[in-house]
Amino acid sequence: MATVGRLIESLRLKDGNVVADVGCGVGQFSMKLAPKVAEHGSVLAEDILGEPLTFLWIRAFLHHQSNIRVIHGDPDGPRLPKGAVDAVLIANTYHEFTNPLAVLDHSFRALRSDGRLVVLDRALDQGKGKTRGKQLKAAHHAVQGAASLARHPLSCVLPLSADHMAFLRS
Repeated sequence: MATVGRLIESLRLKDGNVVADVGCGVGQFSMKLAPKVAEHGSVLAEDILGEPLTFLWIRAFLHHQSNIRVIHGDPDGPRLPKGAVDAVLIANTYHEFTNPLAVLDHSFRALRSDGRLVVLDRALDQGKGKTRGKQLKAAHHAVQGAASLARHPLSCVLPLSADHMAFLRS
């Protein structure tokens, strides 16, 4: 779980922040982010599937996490408020996006001028049969290329484990 801790730290969240968890699923990260932004902040938990969002809403209710708001998104955009988000997390879902360019563009538009984007995803799907170093490099080029095409280059890559890495815009 050291990887999750490093990932959450990389968002630099504090009480009162608004953080979006794009592709949140059942809320593995949303539930961990909620205490970081505390009662004055909020977690915008977005997914395109309704059932996981319903499950997350129930979990948040049962755990008294009233600062989690579920958003039923669209495959071409997460439906986040423009310029109102301090951090966007896209964890373990980037490889599933049918239109990553549009999702990244919407995510960047949601960020405040000093906002932070973290994309965490498996590096192993980028170049099966290659060495781990070449897999990481291929994944880096895929995400960096999409971000550049969306006119929002990412500034650094943070290896989090042997098969996961985060891309940051700070």
